[in-house]
Amino acid sequence: MRVRLIAAAGGAEELAKGLQAAGHVLAADEGDGRPAEAAVVDGISGAEASRWAAEAETGALPVIAGLTDIPGGVEAALEAGVGDVYPAGDVAALLARLAVLERLGPQEAGARLAAAAVNDAMFTLGFDGRLRWVNPAAERLTGYGQDQLVGMHMLQLVRDPAEAARAAEELEQKRDGLLDASLLQLHITTATGEVVPVEVNSRVVTREGRPWAVEGVARDLRPRRAMEERLRREAELFAHLGVAAVATDRKGRILTWNREAERLFGRSEAEMRGLNALDLVAGSAGEAAMREVAKLAAGADISVELKLRRADGATFPALVRGTPLRDESGAVVGSVGAIVDLSEERARQAELARLAAIVESAEDAVIGRDLEGRITSWNRAAERLFGYTAAEMVGGLGLETVPEHRREEYLERLSGIAAAAERPHDPGAAPEVVEVERMDRWGRVFPAQASTFLVYDRDGRPTGAASFVRDISRERAMTAALREREATLRGVFESTQDHLWLLDRDGKLVMCNGPARAFARAVFGREPQPGDSMVMFADGEHRGLLAGVIRKALAGEAVQGELAARDAAGRRVYFDIQVNPVRDGEGGVTGVLVSARDVTEQARTRRELQRAREELAAEYAKLATILENSDEGVALLDRDLRLIAFNSTFAEGTRLRRGVSPEPGMPFEACVSPESAPYLVARVREALAGRWVAFEVQSRTPGQQRWFEVRIRPVVGRDGEVTGVVYTGRDVTGRRLLELEREAALAEARRLATVVESSTEAVIAIGRDGRIESWNRAAEELYGWTAAEALGQPFTMILPPEEAERGAALFARLLSGEALRGEMPRVTKDGRRLVVESAYFPLRDAEGRVTGVGCTSHDVTRQREMERQIAEQAADLEGTLRAIHEGLALLDPDGRVLLVNPAMQETIGAVFGVVPGPGMHWREVVPPEHEAGFGEVIAETLAGGTPSFEQAVTDREGNQRVLELSFGRVLLPDGGVRGVAVTLRDVTERKRTEQRLLQAQKAESLAVLAGGIAHDFNNLLVGILGNAGLALAELPPESPVRATIADIETAGQRAADLARQMLAYSGRGKFVVGPLQLNALVEEMAHLLRVSVGAGVRLVLDLAPGLPPVVGDATQLRQVVMNLVINASDAIGAGEGTVRVTTAAAPGRPELFAGAVVTPGELAARYVVLEVADTGSGMDAATLTRIFDPFFTTKFTGRGLGLAAVLGIVRGHQGGISVTSAPGEGTRFRVMLPAAGELPPAEEGTRSTAAWRGSGLVIVADDEPGVRKVTARALSGMGFEVLEAEDGQAAVELFAQHRERVVLVLLDMTMPRMNGQAAFRAIRALDPGAKVVLMSGYTEQDAAEQFAEGGLAGFLQKPYELGGLQELVRRVAGDSTP
Repeated sequence: MRVRLIAAAGGAEELAKGLQAAGHVLAADEGDGRPAEAAVVDGISGAEASRWAAEAETGALPVIAGLTDIPGGVEAALEAGVGDVYPAGDVAALLARLAVLERLGPQEAGARLAAAAVNDAMFTLGFDGRLRWVNPAAERLTGYGQDQLVGMHMLQLVRDPAEAARAAEELEQKRDGLLDASLLQLHITTATGEVVPVEVNSRVVTREGRPWAVEGVARDLRPRRAMEERLRREAELFAHLGVAAVATDRKGRILTWNREAERLFGRSEAEMRGLNALDLVAGSAGEAAMREVAKLAAGADISVELKLRRADGATFPALVRGTPLRDESGAVVGSVGAIVDLSEERARQAELARLAAIVESAEDAVIGRDLEGRITSWNRAAERLFGYTAAEMVGGLGLETVPEHRREEYLERLSGIAAAAERPHDPGAAPEVVEVERMDRWGRVFPAQASTFLVYDRDGRPTGAASFVRDISRERAMTAALREREATLRGVFESTQDHLWLLDRDGKLVMCNGPARAFARAVFGREPQPGDSMVMFADGEHRGLLAGVIRKALAGEAVQGELAARDAAGRRVYFDIQVNPVRDGEGGVTGVLVSARDVTEQARTRRELQRAREELAAEYAKLATILENSDEGVALLDRDLRLIAFNSTFAEGTRLRRGVSPEPGMPFEACVSPESAPYLVARVREALAGRWVAFEVQSRTPGQQRWFEVRIRPVVGRDGEVTGVVYTGRDVTGRRLLELEREAALAEARRLATVVESSTEAVIAIGRDGRIESWNRAAEELYGWTAAEALGQPFTMILPPEEAERGAALFARLLSGEALRGEMPRVTKDGRRLVVESAYFPLRDAEGRVTGVGCTSHDVTRQREMERQIAEQAADLEGTLRAIHEGLALLDPDGRVLLVNPAMQETIGAVFGVVPGPGMHWREVVPPEHEAGFGEVIAETLAGGTPSFEQAVTDREGNQRVLELSFGRVLLPDGGVRGVAVTLRDVTERKRTEQRLLQAQKAESLAVLAGGIAHDFNNLLVGILGNAGLALAELPPESPVRATIADIETAGQRAADLARQMLAYSGRGKFVVGPLQLNALVEEMAHLLRVSVGAGVRLVLDLAPGLPPVVGDATQLRQVVMNLVINASDAIGAGEGTVRVTTAAAPGRPELFAGAVVTPGELAARYVVLEVADTGSGMDAATLTRIFDPFFTTKFTGRGLGLAAVLGIVRGHQGGISVTSAPGEGTRFRVMLPAAGELPPAEEGTRSTAAWRGSGLVIVADDEPGVRKVTARALSGMGFEVLEAEDGQAAVELFAQHRERVVLVLLDMTMPRMNGQAAFRAIRALDPGAKVVLMSGYTEQDAAEQFAEGGLAGFLQKPYELGGLQELVRRVAGDSTP
């Protein structure tokens, strides 16, 4: 059916949804423009029906009216032409009326379907009184089936004679056209005999203009009657409520008004009934009130504070709580509200404002408890500290704030509150202050300082307890962190192998590490002590130098150098000294760090290692969870069964059961459901008799029933008497009491006052005039003035003079409403200065005006001083590490970086390309191929090991590097493991130097071997060449054997050349040393060099002009040039190529000898460089490492002594040699010879050696018989008398016997029993003028080293020829004959 819907009083949405759900179409939804078939006007009175019927074009469009004044307005509506009526807003009744209309139309099948869907009984009744049609709802109402009902006379259902007569009369009037519609209330008898009240709404149905039947709807009135009865009972209870209550209809018009409301507003119920409740609201609050009324109409509960107006026009603040009233279908039909006058509460709030502000603004958590330990108050500081709101905590024990292992102790302390309450009150007793463990809602356990004291009422009776709780984890953590940092730094300080000395600004020792102490103890016999001068622990010759360096460092200059010392065994050791200023955070020099590294080995190889420092970090976190969301409702009752205290769960249960909120003083029976009240009161009285009671009870609340588990426990006072009970109900509902009892508020005020007075914080209240109005015991203890002395004094009495102006400015800001917090200087009565941590906040009255300033403070002077001292110690150690040049890092036990210094970052970044930083895990830094090994080392270190090893790695540029790593565990003072200290050194250069040193040692060993062979070989050659020479001298020229002997002499000379090459390799070749020009020497050899190279080889000379001279043996240097050029030519082979000989001058710097095979011990100022480069085949790395080895050759006919001899000659000239080569790129040799001064003028030629004869006695001492004999024969041939000695001892004995006759002594250098050096000294001791000539297979330089004191008359190099022997003897012994 198409329906036009008009909702005069609102609520169209629910009606529209109901119509559409039943299949009806609203005219506004039609798109074809077809007219409506019926009009529905909802929410009007019977008197208003005529106007709405006229507007709906009565006659053309049937009108169904939803009346607000049934049954009184039905008659007026029907007379006005309305077709049918129903109770306003009743969707089910409307659908029934529409179904009746619809049956008469063309859609009868649809109408029947609609009729079947409605809940009210529908019927068609003939004028004979018999039923023609019924819907299913009629069957359900009567208990008869449809076949039984159709044809049944209405009098079988309506059995009351009076009602039957009235129904029969109306039926006749409708038949006769005298009555069109009617609304009757009847009683019908069902099939089971039950009498049911019904409301029958019927009208005449016509056909062809004549009455045909009566259609109607019968509604079961039992639900309505039950609701009316319930409302009657509730109205009676409503009238006797202890608070002002008002009930309104849906439009807000007052329906009823109880006696408390009459008293509160000064108006009777009769005056108020029908008025709009918004008329009670003061004008300024009207808009807010209208919003709340809208919420009620929408079905929501409200709770709002409004300003209301009494009959005399006075306004007052009130708490209004309302809840919607619903009919049996759940539709909102009005509301009921409770009104509480807040005037007295506001006055009490003003009274408590100052104390509450102090408590709420306190830095410490302030927790109030009853005597059973349950929480009654919880300030903002407690919410911040524990993470729980006051709503969550009040009513509980607070076990959530205590770690599990401390809860038994905590409960014992709570039980101690009741025990303490039984003892006599001592006003002067100080609260107990203890350190405890607490836990926040996030599980963080922290140390806390707690003080608990009883709170008494004005009669001296204990009413509860208050606790102050302060988190001291920050203080502990700060102290622990600083100590941990100091321990960590000290552990790292001690872990390095360098000698570390930390000096203060006066240059006195602060501390030194283990290696430094050990060295001082070993060398100087005692360990350094704080206050000692470091200069005391240096060699005497270096003390002045060390003192000067320390002074430079104190002036801010970093100094580095090398210092020699002697160890405990007297050996010379070298230290690389780093003297660095230690600076504070602002850059000022606070001391000096002297770092000494034993570089004895590095001094030999000239290598310096790097060092480093390390930094720390640590920090920590937060707190846990508490109670109030308990599913138990808890209430405390006195002996008169009145409420003393309760939690929010109990209040919520009361609201659900009774529609009101509990308050202190309210009778217990008013808080529980009426049907349960007698039983519950009886059980409470059992508890008052001293019994513990537990049971289950079923409670009926509007619309639901619930079971509750109840426990009732007696509360026993100090005298053993039961003073009340604790009522606990699980799953009880209710709402909070509307008004707190005045006495409870005053007790709370006294508790807050006691809390302030007993606080461990100094609490001060200052008036607007700047004078002190409140001064608690903690303030007396902190500042020294008693309350009597302080009250009324200006607050500036506690300010230092210099803070007076700043204090006045801060006070003005506080009076403007600003809150401040921070650390501030203060003075005490005796003039001491303090640093206090204070919180300042404005104090306000009830209207919010600032009436003064509140302040809470506690002394942090000692804490700040301790923090400063620890910070200074940590800064000293941190500065020490900053000055260390060794790579350092600290890892925590999980492997994350706590600290890393720049040296470590630089080395790791260069090698791995990752710069380690705090927070990174070592796996983010170490390459995957090293992870397993590194992890094992970390585990070994954490287990107590101290691993140290070298690790070969490849850096980002592909170069091979060697890192030396050392690991040590860092322990905290309590024995806990802080982490792992890692030290790192890049020892790549050291390894290379060691490799070069190994090569040099190898070459030196071979040189020693070659020199020894050459020495022995020369001794043999003396006999061969000497005897050959003597034989040739004695044979006539025509002798046939001269040729043979000459061949022997030639072979001996060739063997002597070979021995000289071996001596040259060993560096002991015979040097005729003098200044010479290298360019001239090369130019003289140019022709010889060109004919010596291959046919396809081009020799190029590139000689730099103006070269300084060199000091050397020309013959030996010619051999160097010749060997290098010939080797270069051989490298080119039969093909074509170039050999380039280059000379140049270069300064004596270390880079000149980079990669050199031989390096001089000390560098000269300048060097002359000889370079021989070829374009030959080059050499691979394996060949390059062996080219200077004796007897190693790559040539088929080579002997392998050419380059070995070159190496020996260069070493003997204190020079250096390097070689670079690669396959296919040729080879380049560079020889560096020290430059000399200007060339001396040429000497005159020596006199010629003519035939010469000597005379006198000559002693020949040699352990080789062949050498002695041939020398003796040669000397005899020269005219001398000769005595032979087989060793030095024999020579000395012969000299002693024939001292007067001896003209010359020939001594071998190496002999058994007594060597040549000892024999020489013994002979010179006998005759300081004795002439001694030394004979040796080694060189003259070796002799000069052995005979540094001088005195030798000459030196004879073995093997020697007779001419050389004769010339030397002639020069030394002098001419004997003309």
